[in-house]
Amino acid sequence: AEPVEATFFAMDTIMTLRVYGGDQALLDRLQGEVLRLEGLWSVTDGDSEIYAANHALGSPVTVSEDTAALIFQALELGQDTGGALALTIRPVVQAWGFTTGEYQIPSQEELDGLLPLVDDSRVELDGTSLTLPDGAELDLGAVAKGFAVQRVTESLMESGYENFVISAGGNVQAQGAPPEKEGWSVGIEDPQQAGELIDMV
Repeated sequence: AEPVEATFFAMDTIMTLRVYGGDQALLDRLQGEVLRLEGLWSVTDGDSEIYAANHALGSPVTVSEDTAALIFQALELGQDTGGALALTIRPVVQAWGFTTGEYQIPSQEELDGLLPLVDDSRVELDGTSLTLPDGAELDLGAVAKGFAVQRVTESLMESGYENFVISAGGNVQAQGAPPEKEGWSVGIEDPQQAGELIDMV
């Protein structure tokens, strides 16, 4: 079967879906699911669940099961890595200007004042009830794309599709193989020469 492919911008990156045996309706459905998840987790969209939690001033906010599942998994990952993943990093990210594009180097004094807010142990998740301490803010950018790719993968496999590739920036999921191939070819692009490969397996 010939592949169908869709490329679109979501979650601050270019995403590509390539599915063998699929059709445009399938791609539209998958893209819609990714955009729906982005709408739940955006830190800048005033209608998102994460935005609501970040601006609740310490009050509980009811979130969807998707959001609760993502936060639960991410909190566990943070514990497993000794805090290497910190969902409450947003105040520090803002200080560097990463989300606004107004990049700057914050002073050590400013960072020292913000770091006490980076404490995932104070995030309270009870079912779908999410409570953040006043001043704390979540940023799910480190985990959202991977969760979305996982969700799309599950949807495709449940629908019987066995050969596909999902690319979302640094998150890539390859399943099965192209027709008459044993597997997918994976290459590393030369950072100095666009389109040139350093190696391929």
